Amino acid sequence: MPKVSIIVPIYNVERYLDRCVQSLLNQTLKDIEIILVDDGSPDNCPTLCNEYARKDSRIKVIHKKNAGLGFARNSGLDIANGEYIAFVDSDDYVSENMYEQLYNETVAQNFDIVYCGVNAQKRNGKIIREHVTDRIITKDEIITVLGNMIACDVHSKQERSEPMSVWHAIYKTEIIDRYHIRFMSEREILSEDILFDIQLLPHCKNIRFIPQALYHYCYNNTSLTQTFSEDKLSRNLALLQEMIFILQKQGLAHLEQRALRFFIGYNRVFLKNILLSHYGYKKKKALCHELYNNKGWNIIFLKYPISQMSLPHRFILLTIKHKLFHINFIIYKLLHYFQK
Repeated sequence: MPKVSIIVPIYNVERYLDRCVQSLLNQTLKDIEIILVDDGSPDNCPTLCNEYARKDSRIKVIHKKNAGLGFARNSGLDIANGEYIAFVDSDDYVSENMYEQLYNETVAQNFDIVYCGVNAQKRNGKIIREHVTDRIITKDEIITVLGNMIACDVHSKQERSEPMSVWHAIYKTEIIDRYHIRFMSEREILSEDILFDIQLLPHCKNIRFIPQALYHYCYNNTSLTQTFSEDKLSRNLALLQEMIFILQKQGLAHLEQRALRFFIGYNRVFLKNILLSHYGYKKKKALCHELYNNKGWNIIFLKYPISQMSLPHRFILLTIKHKLFHINFIIYKLLHYFQK
């Protein structure tokens, strides 16, 4: 049994794939398997995957019809044999000692999850190091950590205080298999990672965070997280509904308020993206009104303690509630002007 199975979904990333795969082949932890999931990629990636597999027996290749990132990860989970599971996005790469460091942390105390820090590389080449605090999380504290992965409480100015992405960690395969934890499609819901977290963490007994930034997240123009599309508004509502359903199923209904804040936070980002986009005035107005009319706001204005939010957040929410497009338009135009 390999110590770690590393699942890499691949679609239209020929430009970045070799950097990613080489960082895995050169791991100081040699007892790994690398599962390359070709998600119907239209470029040369399928051929490259086959070539990698011919050169290194640790590589497995799955060729499948395109269905998106979440389902590609699921295909990898279905055949993974490792003691732990890891996920890497194919336009990113990892430090050569990443999996040795993460796995070695599990040896002494048999952790269910080990997280590391992240180097986020911007398109302009600037690197932002995202550390995590060096600590061990016991069973009694895990739900608190999960809540902060979803969103901070109403009084906090920051959106979340714990990273929610799945690609800077290793996860015990036994738990994933026992509870048949799988990803949903990002084509239906906005963030497949947070739903994976909500399904997995309540079943864990201990978690380890190490501060070293070993995962290298690279921004690019085609990344799913770096683009805006109109369907994000409906997928955010679908995510909210699914989060509430799973939290209730897990006996964690007290975290519902965090799910509501998650919805609010993403819509604030969408509002900013729309108003600072290159769309014309009429298009911006139409998209903003689509955002204002999202059915999720009915839940927010009924259940969320808006009066306890910070003043800037509360003000933006009131402009959304009363559909004050012109106020939003002027605010973001001024912010853009003064931030130049």
